[in-house]
Amino acid sequence: MSRTAAHTVYRATAAWTPQGKTVPGLTLSYTLTQIKDEAGYYSIVDPASMSITMPGAGAGTEKTVLEGMRQRLPAGEEFTPYSITEITDFPSYVAHRPDEPLTYCHKEKQK
Repeated sequence: MSRTAAHTVYRATAAWTPQGKTVPGLTLSYTLTQIKDEAGYYSIVDPASMSITMPGAGAGTEKTVLEGMRQRLPAGEEFTPYSITEITDFPSYVAHRPDEPLTYCHKEKQK
């Protein structure tokens, strides 16, 4: 959405696909602001920008899940050091956060 040397605003999407399925069971979209410095970056999710889709679920279920996700957001910004990130096949990467499973991130091809 916008970028300067140390400040980027993204429109991000995360999808959770159940094992054995080919279609996501839940897709979350949101606006993410990142500010970087020499040691890492600070991330801030705009709660008002968050939306979800859950195929087969009703609007009430989606609203409940979305509110739960908003409540779990960190207060303020979250710092991530560069040291936890392993570039695998740029721009894809793996995040190695302590006490959490690996996070695999990649950019999907635009249609």
